[in-house]
Amino acid sequence: MAASAIVAIGASAGGVESLRRLVRELPRDLPAAVAVVLHLAPTSRSMLAQILSRSGPLPAHQASDKCALENGHIYVAAPDHHLLVEDHQLRVSRGATENGVRPAVDPLFRTAAATFGKRAIGVVLSGSLDDGTAGLFEIKRRGGWTMVQDPAEALYPAMPTSAIEHVTVDIVADSRALASHIVAALDGGVRPAPVPRLPVPEAADVKPSGMSCPDCNGQLWEMHAGDQVRYRCRVGHEWTGMALIDGQERALENALWAAARIVSERIQLTRKMLERASAKRHHHVEHLLQSRLAELEEQDERLREALAQPVTADTESDASLHDWVP
Repeated sequence: MAASAIVAIGASAGGVESLRRLVRELPRDLPAAVAVVLHLAPTSRSMLAQILSRSGPLPAHQASDKCALENGHIYVAAPDHHLLVEDHQLRVSRGATENGVRPAVDPLFRTAAATFGKRAIGVVLSGSLDDGTAGLFEIKRRGGWTMVQDPAEALYPAMPTSAIEHVTVDIVADSRALASHIVAALDGGVRPAPVPRLPVPEAADVKPSGMSCPDCNGQLWEMHAGDQVRYRCRVGHEWTGMALIDGQERALENALWAAARIVSERIQLTRKMLERASAKRHHHVEHLLQSRLAELEEQDERLREALAQPVTADTESDASLHDWVP
């Protein structure tokens, strides 16, 4: 039966167990399709569909392009592909990464909101950083239900915490209880408390950010919508503040490794030239090359010391940064 509503679920680190607990409690006759994005390594082989099929009564499948959405079925994003909803079908896309990942949660939430409107339910589960917050805001803006795993239960609370801080969510509950709230919402349930109206900007306030994209080095534009700030480059890579910090850290590490490689190659070449100069008794050239070699070896040592230092904050520190980075 064609889907009459959609439950869009986003998760990252620690999300598999949360997903298993949630789908275990969903009824076999769920009057909605369930679409799931779990952050995955691009080259990984996902077993999530098999895991979720064994965890509860609903059959789960890895999504394929132009697959029709059906009630009572779970659809899982494939590695290295965004999962989108378009005209009541699923689209599988290798579009630009968002928040440095593909699949990302926000594209699923945005497209589910655009297609299903008030019949969309967005659920944010355990995960690091803040993917899903902007998409959940869009579901809320279009009248859909917004639900978040209780950060106290989440193994990695940053994603749920960010959603709660930036979106007036309808439900905060542990992963098992979320299933009953989903069923109640689909059954026409009343929201548990009056929900303040969120600001709906006519258009995002866009201006140059003065920063470059960690993925392609293109100029980033700063976009304001509600109290969310996002960054997007010309080709479509999109970042939240926390994800951009994470992407910049990865870009910095990559740059340091590239510099270390170049310095190492220069050391190798300088040593060969030094051997030839010594063999030919070109003492002046030999002296210059020895001096250059000493400088290069010092640069190499400093680069390797920098690479040995951790550049990524721990999860607890990441979570606390949400008070400071929008």
